[in-house]
Amino acid sequence: MTIKTEEWEKYMLHYVDTVAMTAPHKEMRKRIAARIHRHAGGRNIKVLDAGCAAGALLDDIVAVHDGGMHYIGFDQHEKIVALARERHSLDSSAKFRVRDMNQGFGDERDADIVVWSLSAYCMQSFEKAIQDSHTALKLGGVLIMVNPWNPDANPILAAHAEWMKHDASPVERKYFADRQDSVMHVMAFNKRIAEEAAAERYHFLKEGPQRELVESCGFRVETTTPDELEHTSVMLVARKIDRGKGEGHE
Repeated sequence: MTIKTEEWEKYMLHYVDTVAMTAPHKEMRKRIAARIHRHAGGRNIKVLDAGCAAGALLDDIVAVHDGGMHYIGFDQHEKIVALARERHSLDSSAKFRVRDMNQGFGDERDADIVVWSLSAYCMQSFEKAIQDSHTALKLGGVLIMVNPWNPDANPILAAHAEWMKHDASPVERKYFADRQDSVMHVMAFNKRIAEEAAAERYHFLKEGPQRELVESCGFRVETTTPDELEHTSVMLVARKIDRGKGEGHE
């Protein structure tokens, strides 16, 4: 979100079909989708996906949600959004928009769910990302964030290496071997992200100050769950509340 360069766009185009398809990332999306399903309870819902890339999360939500849905995915790169639209061209309930999320969600309001999956920590202002989410959500709406928390770790590289070592099938290994240049490009770029993280140029969601920040912006934090697969990220689930009463509708 803070970097809009040709290098970043190349990274993302490679990422959506390589690292994003590894087992840990698939599992992460399934967990997010399960949270959305739990909150929705079969109702029609509006979901805003900040930093949606090619829209892989949408597929996981559709797989478990048994009610209607209006999904809007946001990404800052035209090529990524074009790819998302192409891959979901038959889903009339889904829309994808080119947008720098540092500028918020625009006119979108009354969302049931706002998702930041490995994206909020790249924002110029983490607090603004929380505030923009609060503005876009209806009372009782749910904010779901998955962010790295360990600045000394490289979660994508570690997850990919472990998956290749233990879980990848022969067909999957051949797939990545045929795309070795692309994979290495992704890994090199993510090493840069990890280095910038160690220099505290990125935001990390932890227990403590960041959680207090979320609550100060008008949310009740319901869970902060470490990711058992990578041990380097955390899922935060928070509900928008009435600041006067301290309650949100279920």
